[in-house]
Amino acid sequence: MQRAARATTRRWLSAKVPSSPLLKHFNENPEKAMAVFRGLDTLGMGPDAAQLRSILVTLSRAQHNAEMKEVLEYALKRKVSINWSDFFRTGVEHTQSPLDLIALFEAAVALDPTSMPTSSYITMVRQCLKAGDIPRALKLYAHIEQHEFKLHQLNKSIMRVLQELAASPAPSAAVEKAQRLTLDLFVRRRAEPIDMAAYIDAITAVHPPALVLCLRMILRKDTSPVPDHRQLEVRNHVANAAPIFVYCNAHKIPVATELYTWYFLKCKRIQADAAPIVNILLRDYAEKRMVPTLATTMSAVHVCISARENELALAVFRVALDAALPLDQWHFNAGLWLCSKTQDHAMALSLFSRMQTTEGITPSEKTLTSVLLNLRQSTDGWDLPGVLGYFASHKIKPTSWEYSQLVEILSSTPSIAYPDMEQLKPAPNAPKPKPGKKKRTPAEKDLAATEAVRMKPKRTHSVNETLTRRQPRVPRTARASREGSPRQQGAAAERKSWTPLPEAQPEARGETLKAPEPKKDSSCSIM
Repeated sequence: MQRAARATTRRWLSAKVPSSPLLKHFNENPEKAMAVFRGLDTLGMGPDAAQLRSILVTLSRAQHNAEMKEVLEYALKRKVSINWSDFFRTGVEHTQSPLDLIALFEAAVALDPTSMPTSSYITMVRQCLKAGDIPRALKLYAHIEQHEFKLHQLNKSIMRVLQELAASPAPSAAVEKAQRLTLDLFVRRRAEPIDMAAYIDAITAVHPPALVLCLRMILRKDTSPVPDHRQLEVRNHVANAAPIFVYCNAHKIPVATELYTWYFLKCKRIQADAAPIVNILLRDYAEKRMVPTLATTMSAVHVCISARENELALAVFRVALDAALPLDQWHFNAGLWLCSKTQDHAMALSLFSRMQTTEGITPSEKTLTSVLLNLRQSTDGWDLPGVLGYFASHKIKPTSWEYSQLVEILSSTPSIAYPDMEQLKPAPNAPKPKPGKKKRTPAEKDLAATEAVRMKPKRTHSVNETLTRRQPRVPRTARASREGSPRQQGAAAERKSWTPLPEAQPEARGETLKAPEPKKDSSCSIM
């Protein structure tokens, strides 16, 4: 984009400005030209839009700011249709100091704030941030705060953080430091990592609640400083967000529940350890500072399972059960599997009882497997006939291994009434699932290729040998000796090899050969 902007500026500078007598006066003597300009304005013979744009470009090149402001004021008062967005973007950005450009735009805004388009405001705000003049940037941003524009044009969250920091009663030096570090983290996108401890200290010294907005910008995919599809950058996001969670929890700063969800999803993507933040979440739930949601709790459960923190995952699952969140079949399967890993039989019983009483839950083969994993450890408290009848009512047929496990479990508990196992017995003619195609390793592929080359039958001679092999040219004088050459002998032997065997000759079978028919002449003749 910078290359395109430079090319546009070069084209703008090299373009020929439409010549006119008035423009010639502005090139030679701007003060005299302004007197002529005022006289023409008094007579109602002012220049049109093209001439005004050319005059503004000429005055901008010559750095005549006073005359340029006067012409700009004339154009705004007369409502001349000039493309201000293009003018400020490509026409004046070549000035030596952006502060002169900003002053010109501020003069136009002071005359009529609605005369400038939103894109011109965005250009000027970006110029202010580039020059480090944050107060002027915030003053211009206040005019377009409620406007709609895209994220790549200007980040509203960053401007909101700068506004909250500027409104703080803290000393100006601390405010400037916090604003500068914010721009370094989210706008300038430096290659070296930011010291988050120093950044948190700078923000909290001015306005601690602004940390939540910074955390949102770090975790959100569309407002992250870098694209979210790179593993290294996701690791930086996770590393930058963790100390902010810790600080907010220690100082009782409320954090939205979706921020925890985004953090856990990023951790699951890169297989990062999120146990400290999960503990913080559980502490918030215990202190009633946050209402549990299905997305946050299940994302925490899955990230704990990825890190093999089964006990922690089951603790989060208990919170979801106590909050009566709407769980589905996959959640119950994961919960029963966690119970079998942690040997929490009471939790498995309560999970299965709730699944039976929940409407709209249809168990699957994985549900039966999860229940069997718990039954193999202990059958205390389980109503085995009721469990088998529940799966039979949903027509869930176990596999042969699961059926043998059921028989073993039931045979080890003779005190219960033996259920009807025929309803669960797998059908004898049930189609077996096709085994998946096993991927071959590179060594196996090389071995198969070598074996194929070795076993491929080789041709004893080439059918088109005389066509594919080029022979040296034989001179005409040696044509007689060519008949006895090895090449001709090989060709004769080749023709001989293709002759049929004696027993396959037609004469041997008692058949007679027909004489070849004469070639028919298709030409007409009267003779």
